[in-house]
Amino acid sequence: MQVDSDRKVQQKNGDAAKEPQQQLQLQQQQQQQQQQQQQQQQAGDLWMETEAENLTWRLVRLANEKRHILKDLLSAISAERRPALQEWAQVEEQQKPQLQQEQQEQQQEQQQQQQQQQQQR
Repeated sequence: MQVDSDRKVQQKNGDAAKEPQQQLQLQQQQQQQQQQQQQQQQAGDLWMETEAENLTWRLVRLANEKRHILKDLLSAISAERRPALQEWAQVEEQQKPQLQQEQQEQQQEQQQQQQQQQQQR
């Protein structure tokens, strides 16, 4: 019986000795898991930052391309329409005296109408 009780005491002592070791192992495992999670999160954050930076530079490049395309388009339109615009300007210059005369006639008509209305009152 003494042997049995000694074995039980040894088992308890062994179990008691194993418990701190197990707790220590659990703590180490938890720390490792936390470190892995932090590393994964940092890697994810780094990936997102890199992706955001890449997208920003892509937007800048696209904006520059758009600006160049618009400049080219405006130049092409201006060159293509320049003769037509010059022709239109010449026609306008030629018609200016006629337009001025028409405006004067309209003003005179309005004045006459106003005078007639005043006389009727």
